[in-house]
Formats: sequence, C-alpha cells, structure tokens
Amino acid sequence: MNPVTDDQDWLRGIGVSTAGPDTGPQSSYEPHAAPDDDEVRSSHGSDREPDEPDETNHAGGDVADLDLPSDDPPADSKAPTSLPRFTPWVAVTFGVAAVLATVVTVGAGVLTSRDPRPPQPPPHTSTAARPPTPVPPTSTTPATTDAPIPFTASADCPPGSTAAQSLADPQARTPWICARPVDGQVLTIDLGRAYVITAVSIVPGAVNKTGSDDQGDPWLQHRVVSRVQWQFNDTDKTIKTQNTGNVHGEAVMPVPNLLASAITVIIQETSRPPMVAPTTTPAPGRQDSILAPILGAPPSPDQQPPLLPGQPQPADPSDGTFAVSSIKIIGHKAI
Repeated sequence: MNPVTDDQDWLRGIGVSTAGPDTGPQSSYEPHAAPDDDEVRSSHGSDREPDEPDETNHAGGDVADLDLPSDDPPADSKAPTSLPRFTPWVAVTFGVAAVLATVVTVGAGVLTSRDPRPPQPPPHTSTAARPPTPVPPTSTTPATTDAPIPFTASADCPPGSTAAQSLADPQARTPWICARPVDGQVLTIDLGRAYVITAVSIVPGAVNKTGSDDQGDPWLQHRVVSRVQWQFNDTDKTIKTQNTGNVHGEAVMPVPNLLASAITVIIQETSRPPMVAPTTTPAPGRQDSILAPILGAPPSPDQQPPLLPGQPQPADPSDGTFAVSSIKIIGHKAI
C-alpha cells in the first residue's frame, strides 16, 4: 500500500483538501460526517509503525489536528494581572524625604556661604592721662556764703507806731518806731524756710538812713535798745542775749550755726539816747566779770546822775518811744 495515497485519502476523509497549488481549480468542499476513531485507525492500516515519522507532514506542509485541544487560551479568558513592583505610599514617602533633604541641603549651603561677621576691634585704651573734668560754673553767691537773709517782721505795738516790716527793707528811709509804755515789746521774724544762721545784727536807735543832711539826725528823738533777747526755733530752742552798748550804728553778735526758720526778738531794756554815743559795740568789760558786783559797772554815756530820795525824774522827749533802724539775719541756705 502506497503511504502517500493512504495519507491523502485520510485527509480527504477528514475534509482537508489535498490538491496542490498548481493542479488547477480546487473542487468545492462538501462537508460530511467525520469518521470516528475506529475508522481513522483502520484507514491507516496495520503496516505503519507507531513511531514512524509522518513524511507527508514535510511534503505537503503542517497538518493541524482539529480534535486536539489548542494551546492558545480562549479569547474570552482574562490574563492574570501582574503585581506592582512597589506600593504607592512607599513612593510618596521617598519623594517627601527627597524634597526635605534637598531643602535642608540648600539652607545649610546658604548659611555656610555667608561671610562671618568680622571680629570687633578691641577697645582703644589710651595711656595718655584724661583731661580733668571741667567743674561746672558756680553762681556768684555759693550756697555756703553768708549773706543777709530776707525775712518778714511783725510786732504788736500801740497806736502811733510804724510798721515793723521797715526793718526788712534795706531801702526804707525811716526806722521802726514803737510806742512804749514799758519795755518788753515782742518782734517776730519769719525767714520762710530753714537757714543756717551764723550771726545777727541790730542798729539799736534812730539813725539817718539816707545819709543826707536834709533829714537831720533823729538819734535823740527815741530811746535806744540796750538789751535784746533772740529766741530761735531750732531743735535746741536756743536763746541768745545781746547787749548793744547803745551804739550809734550796727551791733553784731555771732551765732553758732543754728538751723532755724523763725526768730522771736524781745526788747528787754531801752535807754535814753546818749549825747555822745559810741559807734561800735563795746568790748566786754567789768560788767561781764565776776568783780562787777564789787567794783560796780562803768557808767554808761546816757546814765543820769542818781536822784535824791523824793526828787522827781525830769522828763525827756525820747521816753515815749524807742527806735530800731535795722535788723539783719546773717546766714545761708541749709544744704
């Protein structure tokens, strides 16, 4: 049996055309029932070896076995989806980390690229001596320089007297005149604030304050203050007694730096003005010594001869008033 004929018959038996490409027009395919496996197996015959290769496959081309299952997957079957190579949140984390690293690197580069501040030069120390600090100019009258202190004065004198404020006015032309029935009048001096008082001064009678001859000398018209008491309002309530000596001028008494703001002046004794009055305060004499009671006090210029018992005292025009031409309080402001 010819193997080629048998193969062609088998192919035609399963409905495959065996006509070659140059054999002319092919006959139309008429379908018929496919033979079963027994018929196909009998058509090959028994003389063919099971392991003998089929030479017709190489002569006539590849022959497809339609009954065998196909290796290609069905069209409607879905291919399994491949797994992703990384998870999305890991990618986001790495992206954010990369951005932060870039920002930190750029910032560090900017900071380190700035020029460092140049070191401050050490303070210049000069070995030359500094010029002395100028002393601020002081006023023409330092606070510790003694001078007359301004004040206000008041007194309660009977009618016919003049204002005591004239004692505080250096330009006043008339003295302070107080009518006296008896001695003991009180003069109040107010300094306005506390001052350090170093001296007091009094002109104890009526003098010509203008210095002109037209006014005349009122010395004999009023009694003279012979003894005066100064009472200060300092913490010790200091009291000083001054004997004027009936000077025709200024009688000054030092005061040991008393801090006071007011002074009470008591006119303890007045005398008739002496005809020839001293111009300065007399120095302490026998009247201030312990021998004064024995030797007796020296007679004052205005002292009248002693009167005999029952002899009336002659009248004097100065007996009705006493006069004080000036009072000065010397000192300075308290520091």
